[in-house]
Amino acid sequence: MKITKILETLSQSKFLISKIIRIKNGKKYIILKFVLLICNSCIDLIGILVPGLLINELIIGLQTEAHSLHRLALYLAILLVLPFVYRLFLIPLQTLIWKMGEELGLLLTNEFNVFVSKMDYETLEVPEMQEWRERVDGTVQGSLEIVDMAGNILKALISLFVTLSIITYLNPLLIVLIVAMIFINSLMTRWMNGKRFALRKDFSKRQRRIWSLSFMLGDFSFAKEVRLYQAVPMLLDKLNDAKRDLTITAFQNHQNENKVSLVLRLTEFVQSAVIYVYMIYKVLFRGMPIGSMTIYLSASQQFSGAVSTVVNSYLALSERSMEIKEWRDFLKIPAKNKDGALEPQIHDDFYIEFRNVSFQYPGSDTFALQNLSLKISCHEKLCIVGVNGSGKSTFIKLLLRLYEPTSGEILLNDININDYDYELYQQLFAPVFQDFALFEFTLKENIVLAETYVEERFRKVCDDTNISSLFNKLTKGAETQIGKEIEPDGIEPSGGEGQRIAIARACYHGGEILVLDEPTAALDPNAEYEIYTQFYHMIIGKCAVIVTHRLSAVQLVDKIAVFNDGQVVEYGTHAELYAKGGLYTEMFDKQAQFYRDNPVSHKNDDS
Repeated sequence: MKITKILETLSQSKFLISKIIRIKNGKKYIILKFVLLICNSCIDLIGILVPGLLINELIIGLQTEAHSLHRLALYLAILLVLPFVYRLFLIPLQTLIWKMGEELGLLLTNEFNVFVSKMDYETLEVPEMQEWRERVDGTVQGSLEIVDMAGNILKALISLFVTLSIITYLNPLLIVLIVAMIFINSLMTRWMNGKRFALRKDFSKRQRRIWSLSFMLGDFSFAKEVRLYQAVPMLLDKLNDAKRDLTITAFQNHQNENKVSLVLRLTEFVQSAVIYVYMIYKVLFRGMPIGSMTIYLSASQQFSGAVSTVVNSYLALSERSMEIKEWRDFLKIPAKNKDGALEPQIHDDFYIEFRNVSFQYPGSDTFALQNLSLKISCHEKLCIVGVNGSGKSTFIKLLLRLYEPTSGEILLNDININDYDYELYQQLFAPVFQDFALFEFTLKENIVLAETYVEERFRKVCDDTNISSLFNKLTKGAETQIGKEIEPDGIEPSGGEGQRIAIARACYHGGEILVLDEPTAALDPNAEYEIYTQFYHMIIGKCAVIVTHRLSAVQLVDKIAVFNDGQVVEYGTHAELYAKGGLYTEMFDKQAQFYRDNPVSHKNDDS
């Protein structure tokens, strides 16, 4: 074992144990674990010595007919009563440690989830980062096992020093034999751990693929397309291929384990054979008492087990230290500076300005936005239109500080938005997205997204957004569960109903600037009309930014910005832009033809 590797393992273990100690009741948990392992070590020592002493006492008594009843009674009491009393003491102690461990695990997981929630959105959006996060999440959830591993090493060291003194008295060469066998075992185990960790990322990637395909096969949200397009064969083929790939990786790991297992069984055989032959020789030809033989055999077995535990626990700790290092490296992922302390002020003449803003997604060779300049004044309603990939959604992400510009700056009242408190700045906005999220909560909880809420505010929002009409149709009203995974009588809202829930959520959480990113893309004309009617009432007296493909939304706004290739190519009112006969006119006419009595294609057919 290289010194650097040992130091690395100790460093990672120290990091985790220090983290546990800093958490509430963490220090008490470590102390109780230490008390428990000391008690277990004492019981193990009793198991080595007392049976042999009892046997020797019986043999001496048979040979001399001079039994020491007091000693026999003492040995029996130690063997029978002490373990019984210890077990009674152990039950409440283990229960207490288990409860504390569960709470500590929960706190560690919560701490990690809070860290992830504060990471840059653009960082987490990368698939490789999501896989890394999932691996670390698994490490965090199993982090208390590190304490058990460290405890096993300490307990084994205590047992090792005790049994070492016993075996040394018998024959020091036995120690050399045991250590040699364990050294061979440790090399094989270390090799196995390295191979297993090397395959870990491959396992993670393939398991993620299998989970995704299984989800698509089984989740109800995919059921219609899967059936109507007969997609089952394709999904099954992909799932089977993914499982076969995982099986190949698992088989490689299994083969490695078989090689290690063969060596371990061989060294175990050699060690046991030598010790037993030597002990029998000592009894038959050197007059060793039978009881002493049992003591030495137990000591040899415990010494071997202790050294194996130290080595194997260290190797397991070493393997886990690589996972902990992944955890620590994950925690070191730099975040953009969000330490702005200014409180954003919204007054009658506030404005937001994009000034020469360019943005390039990580790993991309092209700019999503390039030298874009745009100013949004207070109470102004702006509609952003453009073809797919023109930069509309990227603009919204930058506006909401989910991303930061590659160059240029975004200003609120002539102050860079990075100088404002991050959370207070985001509270200025009431966003409604096309891909809004519906949580497996009740309808009410989906709107307030908090444990506590203001009843009057909630009721007013429900009335203003007409979501009350949905509640009134349901037996449990606002307490109805969304989704059927938790409660079978839950509901699956339609597109329009889900959109109204998202709108109600935005209204409840307030915000002076309403942001609507493709809010009606998945709705039919009637639902779209209803949603836009609600929007009209929502944006009165407020600043609003609407991103849409549906140009019917231009009726709600004061100005229109036409995006193309990451730039604003046209800006003005509907009348001004349509009169220019440019890109906006082309887009508007193409959509309008589908609402005319005689679309262009029909006219061509009739001519």
